Amino acid sequence: MKRLLILIAIGLLILAGGGLLTIHIMIGQEVKENISLAQNKYPGDPEEALISYLLDANNAMYNRTHLAIWTLGQIKSEKALPILKEYYRDDPKGSTCYGKLESMVCQYEIHKALNAIEKKMAVYPQGIEVVCPAFRKSLILIPPLSISTRIIYLLKQQNYGE
Repeated sequence: MKRLLILIAIGLLILAGGGLLTIHIMIGQEVKENISLAQNKYPGDPEEALISYLLDANNAMYNRTHLAIWTLGQIKSEKALPILKEYYRDDPKGSTCYGKLESMVCQYEIHKALNAIEKKMAVYPQGIEVVCPAFRKSLILIPPLSISTRIIYLLKQQNYGE
């Protein structure tokens, strides 16, 4: 009975970890797609293209919110901080834009983007930081699927096993 409970717990942990990894991968893919869409329309690096997309009044408000603001928050663009602050109207719940996303940018998304940029949270623009005590270093996973590649790289760096 105890063994069965342990196996169930391990299975649930694996399932939860796989779910989180899947969500992270999906968000990463959407960020890449949004950057690509912005760069196809505006020249420059990803931040400049996304900022240009946000500032262009010819783009639909919903797209400016979802494509530009959300992505700028995900990549934690410090360059976009002053522009996002200009758009923000101190409405963290987004109650002023509820049902009006076709006519104004979402204040809730701006609030989340500002928080992500200002606090830098635990996710870095280049990947997720994972502290690995066995290596006495932290790993930046780029992209999340490269875990085994990064571990192999660190093992070679430390001449592990030689």
